[in-house]
Amino acid sequence: MKITAVKTLLLTTLLVIGISANSFACTSTPPKPPIWVTSAHLVSKQFGFWIYIIRIHKLTTFGTQVGSGQVCACAFRLPRDIGEIFAAKLVLSDTDVPYPGLSEFGLNSNTGKVFTLLSKGFSDWTGFSAKVSQNIDPDVPVDLLFYARIKSDKDEAMKRFEEYIKKADQPLIATSGADAQGLPVVDNEHPDHTVITAAGEVKIMPPSKECSTYDLETGIFKASDVAVDVLNQKLHFEVEMKTVKQNPFQLEVTNVTPK
Repeated sequence: MKITAVKTLLLTTLLVIGISANSFACTSTPPKPPIWVTSAHLVSKQFGFWIYIIRIHKLTTFGTQVGSGQVCACAFRLPRDIGEIFAAKLVLSDTDVPYPGLSEFGLNSNTGKVFTLLSKGFSDWTGFSAKVSQNIDPDVPVDLLFYARIKSDKDEAMKRFEEYIKKADQPLIATSGADAQGLPVVDNEHPDHTVITAAGEVKIMPPSKECSTYDLETGIFKASDVAVDVLNQKLHFEVEMKTVKQNPFQLEVTNVTPK
């Protein structure tokens, strides 16, 4: 084995067992949190594809205040032939509003590799890390969102995704404190700051029959053609909607434009 590979393996092992201090996680993740999944057509001038929006619900910010400069890590397990996780975001619960004080989660392949070790060999983790830019208040309700690109036939992929995510007792979600490079650290003084867990209740919202798009920044769904019967006349509208607080499977209309 090459010397560099030995050094990397040794460093990873030391970090995993918790030599680093004050490795606080951003979120307190309960065992088997509920997962709500929606789907939408993500588009821009350059591309367009179907995505899953995977919402990990019922999390809170950690009771121990997380300070500026610390790093948090998270990951989701999804085989790449079903979908490709490409983004993650911590938001205020039941909203799409990013939690203040946390930089954007960035893809980090090393984060995923460490969660593979910590989950005793379960593969297909896509990991992310983010730096804390200001102190995070404790016990604030939050959700963790993952976005996954559907890579094959949409209907077949969604069927396979639903079968996969509902398998009992397989680890799907991971959160942890991390070092400066985003490597998850099991802090021996705070073992509850590293959680790898299966999903609890899973709800999957079927895709709309109308062509819908989703804006990652604002969290707004847009249906391009909604037909409404008014006085025996069919009118067509472009409709913008956001998820209703406390129920992500209901949408409230935020804007209506006649076509």
